[in-house]
Amino acid sequence: MRDIDKYSDGYLEEGFEIYQVEYRRRMIMEQIDKYHPCRILEIGCGAEPLFQYVKGKEWVIVEPAEVFCEMAKEKICDDDCVEIMEGFFEDHVDKLQEICFDMIICSSVLQEVEKPEYMLECISRVCGEHTVVHINVTNAKSFHRVLARNMGIITNEYEKSQRNVMLQQNTVFDMDTLTQMAKEHYFEVLDQGNCFLKPFSHKQMWDMMEQNIINKTVLDGLYRMAFDLPDWGGAEIFLNCRKIDL
Repeated sequence: MRDIDKYSDGYLEEGFEIYQVEYRRRMIMEQIDKYHPCRILEIGCGAEPLFQYVKGKEWVIVEPAEVFCEMAKEKICDDDCVEIMEGFFEDHVDKLQEICFDMIICSSVLQEVEKPEYMLECISRVCGEHTVVHINVTNAKSFHRVLARNMGIITNEYEKSQRNVMLQQNTVFDMDTLTQMAKEHYFEVLDQGNCFLKPFSHKQMWDMMEQNIINKTVLDGLYRMAFDLPDWGGAEIFLNCRKIDL
């Protein structure tokens, strides 16, 4: 059983994740622009719910951490159309099935749940005929993990890092395993990609930013490079998929 309070405390610690969140959000916003959804379900909003960056949409957020729910509520403006449900997504499926969503965003969540297959099953139950499901996860084949293996720091890319353990992340995916799991739960893949080329660990990247060895211009370049070099291993990978009509 995941300790949500411990998870939220670890997530809020200062570090390179503040930049990773920014580039993950940029990538998700590009997917929203691509598919033009009107009503969006966000599973797990964390400290930075997407609705504050994407206006003119209807949002439903399901978030298990009370602290993140309260933070999201404080960010709602008068012209926002946002409903926030506190608790685990799996516990709200029956109610969510009554809503027709154009897009479901499962961002940086699937690797954290104890039973990712069950979460995909629940997402499938909420999908309509045309719902686009966006899933992103950390990448086992990330440049920094492959480098660590070649340096002898880890024996293989699927070992859990200290950060994986701190954030109670249960599964380390690569594109093949993520795609296979999606297809096993009757999703067709519309498109896929990777996000942000991260050469070093979160701690190393943070230290270099703090010491002005690299700056935001470098990070912007690393974000764009992930699209130019799709086989080099972005820090995160994503799928856009749709439920197959059986």
